[in-house]
Amino acid sequence: MSEVSSFDLPAPEEGKGLFLSGAQISESVGNTAHQYDDLITYNTTLENVEKDEDTGKLTLLFRQENKDGTDTWYTEIFDHLVVATGHNSVPRVPDIEGLKSWEGELRHTATWRSGEEFANKRILVVGTSESAIDVSLQSLPYAKHPIYISQRSPHPRYPTVFLRPGIKVVPTISSISGSSIYLSDGEVLTDIDTIVFATGYFFTYPFLSEKIRPRTENGYRVPGLYQHIFDTYNLQNIAFIGVANASLAWATWEKSAFLVALYWAGKISLPSVEEQRGWEAKRLAVKDVRWFHILHPHPERVFYWIELNTLAQEYLENEENVDDDLLRDYPYEWTVSLLAGGVDKKKYYGIVD
Repeated sequence: MSEVSSFDLPAPEEGKGLFLSGAQISESVGNTAHQYDDLITYNTTLENVEKDEDTGKLTLLFRQENKDGTDTWYTEIFDHLVVATGHNSVPRVPDIEGLKSWEGELRHTATWRSGEEFANKRILVVGTSESAIDVSLQSLPYAKHPIYISQRSPHPRYPTVFLRPGIKVVPTISSISGSSIYLSDGEVLTDIDTIVFATGYFFTYPFLSEKIRPRTENGYRVPGLYQHIFDTYNLQNIAFIGVANASLAWATWEKSAFLVALYWAGKISLPSVEEQRGWEAKRLAVKDVRWFHILHPHPERVFYWIELNTLAQEYLENEENVDDDLLRDYPYEWTVSLLAGGVDKKKYYGIVD
């Protein structure tokens, strides 16, 4: 992926499969970010945004954490705001009757790093996605058996991944009372030390009041985004990067950021607001709210790249010295690699067809 991205990712170690480890990816991203330390303010959160409707200027309220434990609050005025908090920032925890009465440990995969964290503990993992797979398989050598997996339905691509010694699949949780977990089939679990939620994340932007734009739809959909990027309520001021999910991560996000820069620099134009909202309405008609920002199945990723590159056509045609590194077409050999990766992933998960 490095050939269409500014991230310099290392090649996977020979003989260790097609995938980089989380530590390798984290190191590469960190190294890239630190090249711009002069532009980054760390330990600082955005608390509020106010917009001057006459000038279009944005007043941002920041809170900076000091080394002595105090906070410094200050405001700055900007022309533009890029919201790039991604789609894996705020953990989603299901609304379960009696959850507040739970006497054991509660975790979300957002804070999980190693199976060793659950050594000699009996855990119940809630969820069925890749996070649930990673937690359960990597905890098998350390946690007490069986590891319970509570799921509504099997994983769509790896339905048999949990069918192995040491793991027991159970239905959804009906309610919780103290140390007892009541399942929807009537079974009661009373020896669980830790409940681990592998239940995904939701979008939330508490610093953007409803005076600026509408709230997210149940945390699943960010309303008013054209191509998951351009804020139709604040086209000249606010854009979102990283909302599109299952989109080849930063390769797509960098392309999106470049388009935003081109638009705000006056190098490209966008369809009318009516057309942009028509795009949103059309997608919403065929996509469940939960899936609105998820590019699935695979061909949708390819079409999305084509649509983004089309937005840059004006720039490519009118500029003499174009910078088109981030406007390359979707490399179709990636499709082959992704298919090969699926086979390799099955081997990694220990799935035998």
